[in-house]
Amino acid sequence: MKPVQHEETFHERSSDADALASWGLLLAEKSSGGTSSVALAEGAFTSTIDGVVDAADAEHLWLKPHADGDPAVCVTHHLPDCVDLQPLLGVSIRATMVCEEGSGSRLDRTLILTGDRGRVWVIARSGTVHGITHPLSPSCGDAPLHAALSQRPLGPLSIGTSKLQCLISVGASAILAMPDGSRFRATHVKRRTDGTAVYVIADAALSSKRAVS
Repeated sequence: MKPVQHEETFHERSSDADALASWGLLLAEKSSGGTSSVALAEGAFTSTIDGVVDAADAEHLWLKPHADGDPAVCVTHHLPDCVDLQPLLGVSIRATMVCEEGSGSRLDRTLILTGDRGRVWVIARSGTVHGITHPLSPSCGDAPLHAALSQRPLGPLSIGTSKLQCLISVGASAILAMPDGSRFRATHVKRRTDGTAVYVIADAALSSKRAVS
């Protein structure tokens, strides 16, 4: 898992201070061109929605329900532009947002997109990074990814399996090759002075044209 450095910097798709954190679920009213908000609980919570990806753009993922009569849903996100969700069109996924108590008044938030049989498409985290473990699907050999931040101020992100880790500086990526042959691109989006960070682990098939292969 050798780090692949980006010579061209990517851009966050939001000026929000929490980058990936401030996403929510919106009931879709595509026919009228509007949306109606679904209230989410404050503080720690977990929210999950299932559906088939009907459309995707820079900050939205439209999910068509499995059951007739259920409303369509739009998941808003702030993934960096090195991640392209267009390849998920027509794919059945589960979108999960986990919100936990973090450092100080900041909440730790993790966005997870999974497919059939628990296949991981995207894991995006904004918050504390200390002893964090991200389970991958059984097809990856049950080799979870471990994430931790260097103790050096604004230092790199360490991510990998128990057998092999790599260091990723802010604004850079690394390709993670798993035992089953699957490949993920880990991107260190941001590190804050309070010791929290933002990073994304995405299936390599979701790498945008801006991402260096």
